[in-house]
Amino acid sequence: MDQKKQLALIVVLLLIIGGGALFLYGQSKLGRPPAERREIIPIQEIPTLSPERKEIISKVETNTVIIQNKSFSPQNLTIKLHDQVEWQNKDNETFQIKGEGWGDVPIGPGESFTQAFETPGTYSYSCALHPDLTGTIVVE
Repeated sequence: MDQKKQLALIVVLLLIIGGGALFLYGQSKLGRPPAERREIIPIQEIPTLSPERKEIISKVETNTVIIQNKSFSPQNLTIKLHDQVEWQNKDNETFQIKGEGWGDVPIGPGESFTQAFETPGTYSYSCALHPDLTGTIVVE
């Protein structure tokens, strides 16, 4: 057999072998479960604080109410808008600060609770465990 025929035979054999390999590869893919689909979640822009809001946050003050001897000290407190109040329990029992629409939080001995006030007004609060223990926060 001359060289041209040998070369043509080799090419034909390679095509047959390659086609068979592709066929078998395709058959093996058919028996597999589909690949797991992943949901693409679009990147969301993170809001940044305006200069005015940054100034407000930098000026926020924390005012403290001490709970001791079954009393709030001070019992009545006036704060600025956006400030927060921290109740610190320095007593030996648990108290439960209950505000009008803003809290019902137990505070154990040595614990504290902080609440921010974002709207002007007068906020009454009490202890759910000691109903005669009351106080007021005035937000200007």
